[in-house]
Amino acid sequence: MSKNESISTEDMSLLFVTDSVEELVEHLKKHAITKFGLKKQTYKPKKWFE
Repeated sequence: MSKNESISTEDMSLLFVTDSVEELVEHLKKHAITKFGLKKQTYKPKKWFE
């Protein structure tokens, strides 16, 4: 994919293959939640969806 420039070389390092849920969760925490400062928010549907 990087040869065809459909994905950047930097993004290739984010690919992660595992059969362990625990490893996946740790990977996501490190590379998404912590890196971007994500926080859990309560979802409240808009009035017109109720």
